[in-house]
Amino acid sequence: MKASEKLSLISQTQDDVDYLLNKKTSCHYIQKILTFWIVGLSLYSIFCFAIDNINIYYQLYNFPFYYPIKNLCQIGFNCILLILLWKSINKVTSLQERRFLKTWFIFPVLISLEQIMSCTMTYINADFLLTFYLTFPMSIIINIIMLFYIHYYIRQKYILWIAGINIAYLIFSFLYSIYFPTLTDVSLLSKTLFSLIDIVKTYLITCILSNLFVVLCIGGEKDEQNIRTI
Repeated sequence: MKASEKLSLISQTQDDVDYLLNKKTSCHYIQKILTFWIVGLSLYSIFCFAIDNINIYYQLYNFPFYYPIKNLCQIGFNCILLILLWKSINKVTSLQERRFLKTWFIFPVLISLEQIMSCTMTYINADFLLTFYLTFPMSIIINIIMLFYIHYYIRQKYILWIAGINIAYLIFSFLYSIYFPTLTDVSLLSKTLFSLIDIVKTYLITCILSNLFVVLCIGGEKDEQNIRTI
């Protein structure tokens, strides 16, 4: 083991002891794992966005093999992301952070399961589930619960603000999704707003932005603590 690795391990052990004795929280590895999750989720969203636009441009939906391959790629992407995420969590040396992250891992699993289910609904003839998925943004609900769980560990008000914004958007988007089909005279603004809501839900933008803000705020907190220490 290198000297730098030994020093890092000693420092982490001190943090764990401090946590056990004084209940002081550490966020070093949490920030790294959340960053990894954001990057993976962003790549997945970019992949889906690119495929959808290529599909529209080249009219790939006319080919019978398009949707099976697309769905298989999405399922594979989610499975690989979860495996890599779990492996990264198991490499965390901090006792308290590893405990937190192993429970937190449930939320990425649920979000990925929602994505996988959306790929399989057309094959199991679940019209009700498909309608429910298109109307009710489950990923946002999962994200909100995840934010409250992160707040339970970090205890910072900014996470509650982020969760509150998500709740407000959830209510608005759900009500508007119900209201939009009832419109008889659809304006350009109404169409644009409905499209934006669909894009935000489809490409998991709320999840990505929420976690990004959490990571940035955690980083800001660490900088403030370092300044105070100096």
